[in-house]
Amino acid sequence: MQDEVNHHWIKTALAKRGISFSAIAADLGLTPTTVCGVSRGRGRSARIENAIAEAIGFSVAEIWPDREGGEASRFPARTKRTAGRMQDENLSDRKAARAPTS
Repeated sequence: MQDEVNHHWIKTALAKRGISFSAIAADLGLTPTTVCGVSRGRGRSARIENAIAEAIGFSVAEIWPDREGGEASRFPARTKRTAGRMQDENLSDRKAARAPTS
């Protein structure tokens, strides 16, 4: 229940800043479902948690006191769509390797 209350608080804080889960997902190269799942407490990803926290101007510890520095926060959220893909921490490295250089 607390995760759902926290999720609605996060969603409201993002909306006040004109940001959506979809926008954060696009910035991270993920699906909105994955980002929303982390917000709801259904998965953990340090990268997603940090992006949400930065977007609303709070620290991860302020939003999710039980997650900061915890072992579970190192693992990406998993959904049916992302299962089998690289961990989200490595996805940005792959994209950077494919990006054209100037």
